[in-house]
Amino acid sequence: MSSTNGTEVSLGCHSLLEEGQSEAAASSSTWTDLEPFKRGSLLAAGHVRVLLVIYGICMFIISGFEDLFALWALSTTPAGGLGWSAEQIGQVLLASGLMVFVFELFAVPLVTKRLGVTTSQRLSSVTLVFVLPLVPVLGHLLNAGHLLMIASVGLLFKIYAPCDAFLTCISFTINNAAEPERCGELNGLAACVASVVSKVGPSAWSTLYAFSVEVTDGGSPFPFPIDFRLAFWLMAFLRLVVAIL
Repeated sequence: MSSTNGTEVSLGCHSLLEEGQSEAAASSSTWTDLEPFKRGSLLAAGHVRVLLVIYGICMFIISGFEDLFALWALSTTPAGGLGWSAEQIGQVLLASGLMVFVFELFAVPLVTKRLGVTTSQRLSSVTLVFVLPLVPVLGHLLNAGHLLMIASVGLLFKIYAPCDAFLTCISFTINNAAEPERCGELNGLAACVASVVSKVGPSAWSTLYAFSVEVTDGGSPFPFPIDFRLAFWLMAFLRLVVAIL
């Protein structure tokens, strides 16, 4: 009797196992039949590759700008910097950050809803193309007292606000760029790209700036634009590439 019961249990287990395997095979078949995102071919889609490149360039700039600005502001005036202290830089970043927070909370949803995600992305990039090269111009206000601090806060806001708006829009684009079943995979790829460039960005931009402001006898040995403005101009150029893509 016990042998019969054991046989029935064994048969039942085998039946359940076969049923599970057949369901898994059917699920796998359904997964691999998805078009145009077949398993293992997500990067084969051209628009996905372009999207990852755009996201990577954006994160490369954002991750390096804060360090670049601080390094430039700390530099001496003969090197093209402002000669600020860490306290002054912190005050400017804090004030601009609070303004960006309000902008992100109230303005970004309205602008994105009215203009659309794609147009908002391009508008953000075009804005940065014209604003980023203006950062070194702040050095002309060294003798203007508090006006320099106010101008710095305003300029940083005009840089960080489009960056935040761009990140919000591109997040929507990434989530809509693949089938729902593969959104997790695409977000994982985007996170990998962001992680890599965020590690490389600060050191790359800082190294470029240090090279471009090498001071000899009180002046840069390199002509414009290979001077303390180089990194900011290169950032603007990369944002132009993003706007075109």
